[in-house]
Amino acid sequence: GQAKNTRGERRFDQGALEGAISNYDKAIRLNPNDVDAYYNRGNARKKRGDLDGAISDYDKAIHLEPDYATAYHSRGNARQKRGDLEGAIGDFNEAIHLKPDFVYAYYNRGLSHIEQGDLESAIDDFDEAIRLNPDFAYAYYYRGLSRIDQGDLEGAIRDYNEAISFKPDDADFYNDRGAVRYDRGDLEGAIADYDQAIRLEPDFAYAYYNRGLVRSDQGNLEGAISDFDQALRLEPDDADFYNDRGKARAEQGDLEDAIDDYDQAMRLRPDFAEAYVNRELARKERGDLEGAISDYDQAIR
Repeated sequence: GQAKNTRGERRFDQGALEGAISNYDKAIRLNPNDVDAYYNRGNARKKRGDLDGAISDYDKAIHLEPDYATAYHSRGNARQKRGDLEGAIGDFNEAIHLKPDFVYAYYNRGLSHIEQGDLESAIDDFDEAIRLNPDFAYAYYYRGLSRIDQGDLEGAIRDYNEAISFKPDDADFYNDRGAVRYDRGDLEGAIADYDQAIRLEPDFAYAYYNRGLVRSDQGNLEGAISDFDQALRLEPDDADFYNDRGKARAEQGDLEDAIDDYDQAMRLRPDFAEAYVNRELARKERGDLEGAISDYDQAIR
């Protein structure tokens, strides 16, 4: 399997948002040219997931105050969430034009460039965000992700080190640095990072899974299966978790349970070719040649 990168999303208080929107509605009724009321209602609508409503409010705020850099930035965020990356980048450009030291506009434009696959531009934006705010942990983190996609694993590790130095309690940073260390063959370093991610976030399914992959490579099959068990307890619908636990079980000679795991992986992901191949090998080893041939046919379709 392949190590998994993750970023969490913050929760918010739905009831407080509804109350805030109601207050902004009243303010706008009293003064239809209240720029801040439109802007703040846009922020509340965006948090609630009403992106169209948020963009409409930002439009109004910008119409009333054409040099409102923060409103361009926030509208860019909303467009980014909607998948309108060109529109988002246009807004971030305008925010930077109006406020050239706008750190978050560079940062969010960098995120849009990542989504577009324009890694050079993304790295340029994160460079600028870091120049303006040298302890901006997430700018280092996402520059590291961009460098991974460019194949610059050394540079990625350096960026993750910086991110961790500024925000040592973020489990994702350790998990993702562990994935790079694993790719570079530094298995002990990877395990240390996954251990720390799990210490910081004991319900971090991907960190258990990733540590399981390393333990499997080290030949520690009991440890690997224990980690895959934990990952599945936390995320019972992940086909990769079943597939890789199946591989570890097969290596232990527990072919029956391995086949059960491959079955589950294919139930969750019917086109999972690797799981068909793995089940084919397990069936062949058990002497079930008819089943093995059937799996081989499925795998090559």
